[in-house]
Amino acid sequence: MPLFSVKKFADEGLLDPADVPVIQELRDYNPLLFDFVLKRHLRLETTEGIKKFPPAIFATRAFFARPTRSKSL
Repeated sequence: MPLFSVKKFADEGLLDPADVPVIQELRDYNPLLFDFVLKRHLRLETTEGIKKFPPAIFATRAFFARPTRSKSL
């Protein structure tokens, strides 16, 4: 398991404290899902607004999709 604390992220203001119990439970249940959910929920409040990972980072289907071949006659 990673060597960081989900609670510490909440203490630092990077996670909503209400999300911590669910994210911690995911760590034991499914580490890959835990990692995905954690990264989707991380946020940083700045003077310019809230910064988060852009949704495109998590949308990788096009990257892994097989290219389609056109049929030649």
